[in-house]
Amino acid sequence: MPNLLWDNDIIFKSIDWGLQEFLLKTFSLQQGQNFHLAECKYVGRRKFAKDPKGSKKIISLESLLGELHYLPEQTDLQSGTIVKLLKTKSTKIDTGEALFVQYMQNKEGCLLTGDKRALNELQIISNSVDLSFLNGRVILWEDLLMHFLRKYPWKDIQNAVKKSNSKDPVFRTVFSKHNLGYKDNSKAIFALESYLRTNQTAYKQFLIPAESLQRIFP
Repeated sequence: MPNLLWDNDIIFKSIDWGLQEFLLKTFSLQQGQNFHLAECKYVGRRKFAKDPKGSKKIISLESLLGELHYLPEQTDLQSGTIVKLLKTKSTKIDTGEALFVQYMQNKEGCLLTGDKRALNELQIISNSVDLSFLNGRVILWEDLLMHFLRKYPWKDIQNAVKKSNSKDPVFRTVFSKHNLGYKDNSKAIFALESYLRTNQTAYKQFLIPAESLQRIFP
């Protein structure tokens, strides 16, 4: 199984949405290694500090990160040619995304991210720079969310997300009051499928094939 590179926003979304328990289970089932950025803990603490539920979210963050490894050789990656190139080409790709892309240039791994702005920029840059090593190696937040919905009992999902105060538009659509009150997960899955189709249209070259995704998240 490939190593999985967990971008900050995936970890933060899982906590914001109340789904950290399912992310933790996902970590434990992986045969490859799970990596995160070294600064994730500090960025997360700042992010959650102003949240009314911040102290609990910080505890969840530290629990999740305890199951992951730091991205190897992160200091060396910062001076890599891809990192320098991406910083030159775009201000919309943050350092974390650039470090993961640099890592993926020469090493096995799949990137899990929810940063659509960065993906849009990478697609534009790929017209002039060879980023073909990213093709078929990106997993989006919506893919992971679909895995949660299909693998875990609907009752457990309902109990987890109903406590969330997230204002994310995907959250509000997939877990609307109507969908969340339905007897099973079919309404939520139907709503999420529209986002998956949009992702396939927008980012097809980068996204991991469905059969490979099923092997990573059985």
